Amino acid sequence: MKSPKVNYFAVGAFVIAMFVAFLGALALLTGRTGAIDRYYTHYDNVMGVIPGTQILLDGYRVGQVERIAPSPEPEKGRYRVFFTVEEGWAIPDDSVAWITEPSLLAAITIDIRTGQSPTAAEPGSEIRGQDLQSVFAVVGTLAGQMEAIIEQDIRPLLDTVAAVTPEILGNLETVTSDLASATEQVAVLFDDANARQIDGMIDDFAATAENLGDLTDHLESSLQKVDEMVTRMNGLVAENAEGVDEMVDDLEHTLDSVARHVDTINANLEATTHNMNEFSEQIRRNPSVLLRGTSGGGAPDDQP
Repeated sequence: MKSPKVNYFAVGAFVIAMFVAFLGALALLTGRTGAIDRYYTHYDNVMGVIPGTQILLDGYRVGQVERIAPSPEPEKGRYRVFFTVEEGWAIPDDSVAWITEPSLLAAITIDIRTGQSPTAAEPGSEIRGQDLQSVFAVVGTLAGQMEAIIEQDIRPLLDTVAAVTPEILGNLETVTSDLASATEQVAVLFDDANARQIDGMIDDFAATAENLGDLTDHLESSLQKVDEMVTRMNGLVAENAEGVDEMVDDLEHTLDSVARHVDTINANLEATTHNMNEFSEQIRRNPSVLLRGTSGGGAPDDQP
């Protein structure tokens, strides 16, 4: 039989080893197995966030929440949340720490969505926070918006429809009655006799269309002949261009001569007109002049 001291020593060593293993497992579970960087952020509502809540960097777990305390800067948020991140993870200083609930049954997490800044946040500095964005919150917001739409838009619309429905129904009855009357008139309009007349009109229209087609053909033929005639006239003008020029020159010469002698012609016409007036006056005073003539150079005889 072994000594009791040996047995006590073995039991103590086993207990110590289990305690060390427990501490190691606890360290692994809490993520404190290496160097860490500390940061903090602010929220107005930390529902579901507790020490140990996972910190994600674009969806990858990099740390956990250390503690939550009242904020000394209420304008930034009512609560200040301190969290740690494994050393070596650079977080841009314009990143945002969102409280998220990925699904209905998932635990609350804080997801740091990295920004575009090339400068990394210093350990111990603040990361801007954004309150919970869960499915329930989105559904609640959507329900509130739907309620506002129903109260502000849909309900007044339904009240308006209810108010005008009797008038619409009355107008609908009137329209139905008018439509029935119009249907009877259309039936009378398209009876057998009128249908035959309409068929005859359609035949006449068809014949007219055919005649128009023939007329179009004749017009095209006439246009072709006109084109040919214009072509021939252009040829004749081109061939007789010299003669036409001579005719124009002669006409210009004639007009020039008439223009030079127009004063003389006007004077002669005026003298002739004066003589005709005198002769007419003599005939009115003594018509016998036409039979007897006048004595040489004498004045006309005024005796009857």
